[in-house]
Amino acid sequence: MASCTLHTLLGACGLPQHYAKLHAEEVDVDLLRDDILTLDDLAGLIPRADAEKVLATARGAAEDDEPPDSFVCPISYEVMRDPVTAADGTTYDRAFIAAWLSKHDTSPATNLPGAREAGSVVSFNASFGFIKPVDGGRCVFFHRDDLRDDSTRSGLEPDDFVSFRWGVDVAGRPKAVDVALL
Repeated sequence: MASCTLHTLLGACGLPQHYAKLHAEEVDVDLLRDDILTLDDLAGLIPRADAEKVLATARGAAEDDEPPDSFVCPISYEVMRDPVTAADGTTYDRAFIAAWLSKHDTSPATNLPGAREAGSVVSFNASFGFIKPVDGGRCVFFHRDDLRDDSTRSGLEPDDFVSFRWGVDVAGRPKAVDVALL
């Protein structure tokens, strides 16, 4: 488990939102695994329930020779270095899911077509724009080439309601693709 990073551990726990805080406090996996940081120490930084989950995962991983399945990318079968959760709810290593989505329009876990989401256009110029997902998540970038058809390209305005699929750009960052007016 020497290759396990804090980012990988938090991704496997489903708690990547705590990375910045714990990283800023110089928390690392060895401090968690080796009982140097207590539950109370960690609960002083993140919610107690989350701290319990992180410690249990870190300490459970220390007892095994093999990493937990949740640390392993289902595409590469390697310990994830940069975990991201895709629209299918599965966590993948960013590089491998980016490569998969560049060639496939299906989930590698379910083989089902990518789910469509809905949102409203926040801004759009001749080249790119941003969509605010209906679920209240962060705004997502899209490029003009990600629009489904020419009529969408010419008529898209702020506050228009659109559907889209999640994709990734060449750097592995999330973006909206196949954007269409609803």
